[in-house]
Parts: sequence; structure tokens; C-alpha cells
Amino acid sequence: MASISKFNTAVLSMPNELTVAAANFNLDFSLMKVEAPKEFHGVRDALSTHRRDAAEEGQPHITARKLGALFEAIVPPIPNLIQAYGKRASEISSRSGAEDQKSSHFGLFAAQAGIDATSIWAAATSGRGALAVHLLACMLARIWKSHEAISLWVDLVEQRKQEIGNIYNNGTATETAAIMASRQTFGRQQLAC
Repeated sequence: MASISKFNTAVLSMPNELTVAAANFNLDFSLMKVEAPKEFHGVRDALSTHRRDAAEEGQPHITARKLGALFEAIVPPIPNLIQAYGKRASEISSRSGAEDQKSSHFGLFAAQAGIDATSIWAAATSGRGALAVHLLACMLARIWKSHEAISLWVDLVEQRKQEIGNIYNNGTATETAAIMASRQTFGRQQLAC
């Protein structure tokens, strides 16, 4: 009888052990890129090569991916909002004269010419959670002064990390990406971008 209870305990604790092992596995999930919704392709097309590379592989992408993973489990389904956001952002981006920006008359500064929608494209290539977090960041930046909005982000991130830790410690199944994101550090400079 004792061996059966040990077996049951082992089976029940296995998902948490696997989750910890996966979280400690040396795989940087933040570098994974997802296919952006088609509504955002106008933003992609308006970005300079330098900004697109940063949005898809640089620090903006890493930050967007980590924040998206941190909050994705609590983001409600918002397909219409994401679709409308992508269409509007692409529409505004297309007015920027993307063809002119890619011309050679900018010379040495061609990589910096044009719109800076790096954070939008980084969120679009980081998943549904990242797009929702980006929209929230835009609202916070619009409502509060920059230092106040960044402080709010720091608090939101810390509270979410603590919440994920509590859920995990209670033995409840938690997504591996959320656990890995909760173990990351987010500097004020990262959250300011």
C-alpha cells in the first residue's frame, strides 16, 4: 500500500519536475519568432532593414517575447482588436513613404531613415500575448508620464512573476514559457522601449 501512494505521489509531482527541468534547460525561448498576423505586414514593409532585424532578432524582440510569455496566460481573446490594430498600424506605416526611405539619397543614414515601428513589429513577431502587452504599454505611456508608466510596468511585471511563482509552488500546471519568463530580469531600460 505504501508503494502505491509513493507511485501516486511520483506521478503527481512529475509535471512540476519536468517543468523545472525544462525551465532550467539552456534554451532561450525569447529568440523564437512566430509568424506575424497578415494585418501587420504593412508595418514590416515600412521598416528599414536595420529596424526590422532589431525587431525580429534584437533586444526589442527578446523583451517583447519575454513579456508576452509572462502575460499570455491571462490575456483574454482579442482577435478583432489585434486585427484592427494591425490594419491601422499598417495603414499609417504605408503613408510614411517606405519606398523613398529605402532609396540611396539617405546615404549613411539609410538604416535609420523612416518610421520607427520596431516595437510594433517585435510584438507582432512574438505572439498574441506580446501584442496584447504592447497595446497595454501604449495605453500606459499615453496616460502617465514616462517615468510613471515605466514604474507601473516594473510593478506589473514583478507582481506577475510572483503570481506565476505562487501558481507553480501550489503544484498547479503552469506553462513552461511562463515559468522561464518569470525567472528573467526585466530592467527599467528594457521596459521603457
